[in-house]
Amino acid sequence: MTGPVIVDFRQAKQKRGQVNNNQRRSQRPAENKLTLLPTSFPILAQMYYESFLASYLTDGIGSPSKSWMYNVPHMASHSNKVALELSIQAASTAFCAMQSLQLDALQGARAIYGRALRSQRKLLSSSPHVTRNSEPQMVCTAMMLSYFESTYSTTSQGFMWHVEAAAKILEAAGPEACSTGSMNELFFNVRTQMLLVTMLTKKRTFFATRLWVDFPFDGPERPIFERLIDTLTVIVDFILMTDQELPERRNLEASELEATVSEADLLWQAYEVDATVLGIPTRWKDSTGLCQYRDAFAAYFISLFNASTILLDVLRERCGLSSTTESVDNACRSINDCAHFLKEQVVGCSRVRAILPLMIVAVYGRSEAHRQQAYGYIESWTALGRFGATCSAVMDTIDRCWLVSCC
Repeated sequence: MTGPVIVDFRQAKQKRGQVNNNQRRSQRPAENKLTLLPTSFPILAQMYYESFLASYLTDGIGSPSKSWMYNVPHMASHSNKVALELSIQAASTAFCAMQSLQLDALQGARAIYGRALRSQRKLLSSSPHVTRNSEPQMVCTAMMLSYFESTYSTTSQGFMWHVEAAAKILEAAGPEACSTGSMNELFFNVRTQMLLVTMLTKKRTFFATRLWVDFPFDGPERPIFERLIDTLTVIVDFILMTDQELPERRNLEASELEATVSEADLLWQAYEVDATVLGIPTRWKDSTGLCQYRDAFAAYFISLFNASTILLDVLRERCGLSSTTESVDNACRSINDCAHFLKEQVVGCSRVRAILPLMIVAVYGRSEAHRQQAYGYIESWTALGRFGATCSAVMDTIDRCWLVSCC
C-alpha cells in the first residue's frame, strides 16, 4: 500500500452541533483533514486516535476549541517527533483497549508509553534541541502522556506529573508565546487540567498570577468558559493561601473577594443570556423530576460554576464575612445532579471532567448527604476502570480531609 492515508474527522465534528461564535473559538475548518503517511505512523494507530478523538471532542455548544488535537499528528511529522508519535499511540491504544477490555492491547500500550517516556526525557535533557518550534510538540507529548495515565495508570501520581510537566514548559515559554495559535489552546487546556492538580497537590501555580490570568488570550473577547476558568484559578489560589496560612493572605481583602463574587455572577448572567439567544435551555427537569441538560458540556459548565459558588462561600467564612448555607446546599445539589446526568452519557471524558466539582462538594459541602453522594459517584467511576488513577487520587485527598475534620 502506498500514498497517504486520510482520516476525515468532519463527521465527528458535525456531531458537536451548532456553535455560538461568541462563546468559543472557531473550530478547525471542515476541509482540513488528518493526513499521515503509513511509513511514519501505523494505520492501526490512526484508527485508535480517530476513536479517541471522537470520544474526546463530542462535548456540546460552548465547549472550548480543541483543534490542537487535530494538529498533534501533524506535529509528529516534524523534527524530534518520536516522543510525540509514541505518546499518541500509547494514549489512543490504551483508550481503545480499555473500551474493549483487551488486556493484551493494554500491555502493548504500556510498552509504547515506556518508550515515549524515554524519548521525552532524552529530548528534555538535550537543551540544544529544545527550541520555540518544538515547544508545542513537547506540551502535546506531556498532555498525551497524561491522558494515558488517566486512562490506564502506572502510578496514582502519573497524570499529575505530566500535567505539571506541560505547565512548566508553558511557563518557560512565557505568556507571549501562549497568546496565539495552538500554544494558546494548549495553554487553556493545561490550565484547566491544573485546577484539579492544584487541589490535589496543594501547590500554588503561576497560572493564578495576574500576568498569566490577564495576558494569554487570542481574540477580541475571551469566551465565557475561559473567563470562568480564570475566576476558578484565582479562587483556588485564594483557598490555598488561606489553607496554608501564608503571609500573602493579607492581600485577600473583602473588596477583592467581593469583586471575584461579582465576576462569577456576571459570568452566569452572560451564560444564561447566550442560552436565551440560542433558544435552547441549558437544563430542565423531566417527568420523573430528574435534571436534564442540553449536553455534556452544559452540565460540566454548570458544575464548575457551582464549584466556584462553594469555594467563594468558604473564603467568605474564612475572611469573617457572612456566608449562606442555602446557597452552598443548592450548589452541591446541582453538582450532584450534573454528575447523575453525566454518568449516563457515552461521552468518554464527561465523567473525568466532573471529578473536580464532585471533589469540592465532598470536601467543602455542608450536608453529610451531599458529601457522601459526591464521594459515591467518584467511587463508582473508579470501579469502572477508566480514569481509575485520577479517581483514586481524588478519593485519597477526600479521605484525608475527612480524617482531619474528624480529629
